[in-house]
Amino acid sequence: MSLQHERPPSHLFAVRLWREDLGDGQAEWRGQAIYVPSGETLFFRDMAELADFMRRFITPAAPVNDEHFSESDDRTIIPDRPRDVEPIGCQS
Repeated sequence: MSLQHERPPSHLFAVRLWREDLGDGQAEWRGQAIYVPSGETLFFRDMAELADFMRRFITPAAPVNDEHFSESDDRTIIPDRPRDVEPIGCQS
């Protein structure tokens, strides 16, 4: 008998981020997300929009027990933001 390892369900997104010059020395983070299997695209200005877009495609099969992930109240698994990354929408 051979042992087969099942892969957990996964979803593939492509995310592009850039800083948009607003003039007067101000800039804002902008982004584009693509759900690769369907090609559906979202242009966004804050991480909440990106998270909402991803939630539409992700249905968690089971709770995740991993220090790099946290569960929101609606049981959607969301990766924690790295500590050294400035959130979108913050101006420097």
